[in-house]
Amino acid sequence: MTAFRWWGLIVLTGMIPSCLTASLSHSWWLRLNDPIINQAVPRLMGINPDWRAYEADVTQAKAETTVPRAMQWPSIELTAGASRTNIRDFPFKETSFGQIGAQLKWDWDWFGKTSNQVKRADALLNAKNAEKQEGQLKLVAELANAVVTARETMGVIHHMKLELTARETQETLTQSLVKVGLADPSLLHHLSITTDQLRSNLAQMEALSQATQYELIQLLDAPDIWNELNSMDEYGVPTLNLEPELTEPIEALNNRPDVQISKSVWEGMVAKLGEANAAYWPSIGVSGSYGSFHLLDTGDRINGWSANLDVTYPLFTFGRITAQATAAKAGATASQLRYESTVKKGVRKMMTSLKQLLASHTIEERGRSILDSQRQLLRLHEMKFASGLIDFGTLCDTQANYHAGYALSIRQRAAVAKAMIQYQVELGGMSKWNPSLPGEP
Repeated sequence: MTAFRWWGLIVLTGMIPSCLTASLSHSWWLRLNDPIINQAVPRLMGINPDWRAYEADVTQAKAETTVPRAMQWPSIELTAGASRTNIRDFPFKETSFGQIGAQLKWDWDWFGKTSNQVKRADALLNAKNAEKQEGQLKLVAELANAVVTARETMGVIHHMKLELTARETQETLTQSLVKVGLADPSLLHHLSITTDQLRSNLAQMEALSQATQYELIQLLDAPDIWNELNSMDEYGVPTLNLEPELTEPIEALNNRPDVQISKSVWEGMVAKLGEANAAYWPSIGVSGSYGSFHLLDTGDRINGWSANLDVTYPLFTFGRITAQATAAKAGATASQLRYESTVKKGVRKMMTSLKQLLASHTIEERGRSILDSQRQLLRLHEMKFASGLIDFGTLCDTQANYHAGYALSIRQRAAVAKAMIQYQVELGGMSKWNPSLPGEP
C-alpha cells in the first residue's frame, strides 16, 4: 500500500522531485533475452527514418540552448565602413569618410528575461530527449512484438500440422470402421468438422506468419531475418521473478516519456511566464566602443572611445505586454493540469500492464501444468498401444490433443512475452524482473 500512498501524493502535488529522477535504461530490450532482438535493434536504429529524425531534433534543441546562454555574456563586434557624403556647410561639400572600430555590448539580466529563456530552451531539450526515448520504446516494442509473433506462428503452425496429421489419420481409421459397421457415423461427422476447422485455422496462422515475415523484412530491411528465427517451442519464453507491487513508483513514473514530456512543457511555460513578467521592467545594459574616423579627402584622422549606460523602459505598448503575460499564465496553468493528468494516466497504465502481465503469467503456468499432464498421458497411451491395450484411433486422439495443447501453450507463452514488452513500455524501460530462458514448456 506504500506505493499507492506515494502515487496519491504525486497526484495531489502534481510534482515529482528531481532528485528521484530515474535514468533511462538505453538497453532495456536486453532483458527480453532474445538474441534476434539484441542484434536487430542497432540495425533498426541505424536505418529507421523516424529514429534519425528524433536524433536530429535533439541535436537542434541542444544547439538552440546555446543561443540564450550566449546572450548572458557581452558581445564584441568589429565595425568598418566607408561613405561618400555631401555636407552643405562643410568646407568640402562632397567628402569621403572611412571608419573602423570595435564595439562591446552587454545587456544585464536584472529581471530574469534571459535566464528564463535559458530555462525554456532547456525544457525544450528535455522534451526532445523524452520524445526520442518514447520513439525508441515504440520502435523496439514494435520489433519485439513482431519477433515474438514470428516465433509464435512458427511454433503453432508446427504443432497444428502434427495435430492435423493425427486427426486425419484418426478420421481415415474411423471412416474404415464406419464402413464395416464398427463405429458410429456421427463420430466420423464430428471428426470431419474438427479436421476442416483445423485446416482453416492452419491457413489463417500461415497467413499471419507471412504477414509477420513481411513486417519484419520491411522493418529491418533484412530479407534474411526470417531464416534466423527459431520456433517458439524451441526458444521458450523468459521466466518471471515478479514483485506483486511496484516499490519505486516515483522512479517508474519519472521514467515514462509522456510524463517527462508533459513536465518539460510545464517547465517551459513557467519559464515563458517569467520572461513575460520580466517585460514589465526596464532593460538595462552597458555598451562601449573605440574607433578611428578618417576624412579620406584630407587625410585627417580622429580616434575616440565611448561608454554608455542604456536603459529602455516600455512606456506605451497598447496592452501587448499584459496580453503576453496573461497568455503565458494561462498556458502555465493548462500545462500543469495536463501534467497532473498525465501522471494519473501513467499510474493507471502501469497498474493495468502489471495486472495483465501477472494474469498472463498465471495462465501460462496453469497451461504448462496441463501440458505436462497431457504429455504424461501421451506417454502412457504409447506404452498401452505398444502392449495392445488401446487401439490406434485412441492413440491418434491423444496425440492430437497433446499437439493442440502444445500450440495453446505456445500462444500463452507468447502472450506473456508481449505482456512483458508492454510492461517495459509502460515503465519507460525500467524493470523489476530478471528473465532467464527455460527449456520446453
